[in-house]
Amino acid sequence: MPDDLDCHGEWWLPSDPGKVVRGRLRHDEGGRLGLYPDGSLGRRSGRWDFLSEPIILGKSGDGRKVTLADCTEANKHEGAGGLPTSQVVASLAFRGSQHVDPAATKFRSIRAHFPYTDAWAERMLLLADEATHGVTVAEEQPKLLGACDSYTVTLLTYCGEERRSDPHPTAPLGQRSSIGLDFAQEVLYDEARSALGDIQDFLTFAFGRPTHATDIHLGQAEAGSGDVEVLTRAADRTRYHPLHASQMVLPLSGLFVNGTSRLTLWLSSIGHLRYVYHQYCRALYNAGAGSIDVEDQFRDFVTALECYHRSSRNNEAAPKEQHKARVQRILDAVAGEDRAWLARELDFSNEPTLQQRLESLIAEAPTFASLVGDVPGFIKKVKDNRNFLTHRDEDFARKASGSSELHFLTARLSALLTMLLLGEIGATPGEIAPPG
Repeated sequence: MPDDLDCHGEWWLPSDPGKVVRGRLRHDEGGRLGLYPDGSLGRRSGRWDFLSEPIILGKSGDGRKVTLADCTEANKHEGAGGLPTSQVVASLAFRGSQHVDPAATKFRSIRAHFPYTDAWAERMLLLADEATHGVTVAEEQPKLLGACDSYTVTLLTYCGEERRSDPHPTAPLGQRSSIGLDFAQEVLYDEARSALGDIQDFLTFAFGRPTHATDIHLGQAEAGSGDVEVLTRAADRTRYHPLHASQMVLPLSGLFVNGTSRLTLWLSSIGHLRYVYHQYCRALYNAGAGSIDVEDQFRDFVTALECYHRSSRNNEAAPKEQHKARVQRILDAVAGEDRAWLARELDFSNEPTLQQRLESLIAEAPTFASLVGDVPGFIKKVKDNRNFLTHRDEDFARKASGSSELHFLTARLSALLTMLLLGEIGATPGEIAPPG
């Protein structure tokens, strides 16, 4: 189903199924998801009382069941004939099922399309068929991309006239690829979306561009039940541009190394690198949406690199026992009334500085070191700009870079983190080239 929807139907509250009203459900490309009922849903003590129930059930004109979740009522006013009219805004809709408690409903699979997956798949199949004016629909055999303990991930490619409308086309006409997750055990909706979010982070990294899930479908737990289409209120602000597989950080052709999937390696590292992946993708999303300036982008990548080092490398500047003994010597030499204050000041004194973290990470990326050339000078510029953007002090301002140099530093930090994360998923130093 396309992400945009405009249909009429019948609607009611789970607590009052006998009172059915007609109304129009709209979900457009801008991400707005609203119901416009012809009258009030449910029985209320006052005609101008607002809706107090978060779930609305319904059936669209084509007979499909619908569940609207997290509903709030707005824009209440007097309509034709003096009847109260309003708009109900929902954050989530399930099209194809009805759930009194969607949060407790379990599903066996989830699949979605992501912009750039068509180009990532690098294939287009068009099969001649006179009955369909020269083009028919074919579904490739699902390709296993990777797996973890909880689910397997597959790529499915559809080709032909049935390609869904896409507001951000990035592949030749006729191809439509989607990513499917099949769960080892039935999971709740929030669990399914969280898993899909992890795959979205991986695809964002692989593409080197922001992407987001569209055309989301859930496989119901009950045998023989059809898929459930998911509509959300969230609007996508990312600007999409054509992208060829050769421009990507990790094209599909490079997904497997010696029979091992890099996606599987990515999923196995989520336990300790989840927040690094989130921060990395956040920086790409914000840059792609044009919603933040270069100063914020610079801070995003510095934070992501610090988080990466803290999560995956030695987070102690000196061995713990050695540092503990040193702190104790210092405290023993201080007057008693100052000891408590100094102990608090020394709480985090054994953590590496930003300079030490960057030195350690760059030492692991010889290709990046050769790209930068003057590594100490680069680290000093990063440190000076971070200090200025954090404290906004006049002394730091004299050492801060201008906008063009800050863009350059930000691009270098992005390249460093990308190269380090490639190493996390099995790439050797010889395989890693500076992105972009």
